[in-house]
Amino acid sequence: QTQGFLESILELAGLPLKIPDYTTMSRRAATLKVDLTERKSPKRGPIILAVDSTGMSLHSHREWNRRKHENGKPAPHEQWYKLHIATDVGDGEILAASLTKSTVNDCEELPKLLANIEGVEVEAVCGDMAYDTKDCRKAIKEMKAKQLIPPKRTARLSKDNRNISKYGDILEERDDAINFIKYNAINGDEVLSRKMWKEKVGYNKRSLIETTMNQIKSHSSDILSNRKWETRLVQALIKCKLVNKTIFA
Repeated sequence: QTQGFLESILELAGLPLKIPDYTTMSRRAATLKVDLTERKSPKRGPIILAVDSTGMSLHSHREWNRRKHENGKPAPHEQWYKLHIATDVGDGEILAASLTKSTVNDCEELPKLLANIEGVEVEAVCGDMAYDTKDCRKAIKEMKAKQLIPPKRTARLSKDNRNISKYGDILEERDDAINFIKYNAINGDEVLSRKMWKEKVGYNKRSLIETTMNQIKSHSSDILSNRKWETRLVQALIKCKLVNKTIFA
């Protein structure tokens, strides 16, 4: 339908151009380079990054054929992928994105996301407890940014955990958060003290990334229709690019 619509426009305009069909576009998508950057000028001042992931459904002929003929039901981890994104909480622009299998943990992908962000001064990185790992905090510290990541509920001070005791310099902000939550707890209940910590450091800005997730799914759905991994990756990046274009339209 899209192909026919565009062909009719070119015919009315008198332009002797050809419109590529869906198969050709899908085949060539594997080599398409998608640049998420939409701003023509660099960002001013330090920014706060929010990181998170969302599920992307897989719909392909192979999956449809298996479901129709009940020829082996796909495993749960084969039915969806994870889209990891890092956004500027100030304007919602997606600065980095990556697609992985559903079995990849969020904390494994964060250092790669941050490595793809260049030419931007980052003041802080917000993430949920899934990013409370040594490697994530190390990657953030190397950016000279604050770690707005709440410690896990079972977290202990680095000096009390022999597995991470030698990384005290990297986990300093984590230890400060643990102490704040612990000493402000009421009758051992840390629910209120955690809320106080989040308000104190500005962690609540992380919730703005949920708006970006909704934009991705509302503008272009959460379905990856391409069959190959390379083209699925490009398709996911294009979804992010559409959000950035909408923001700066």
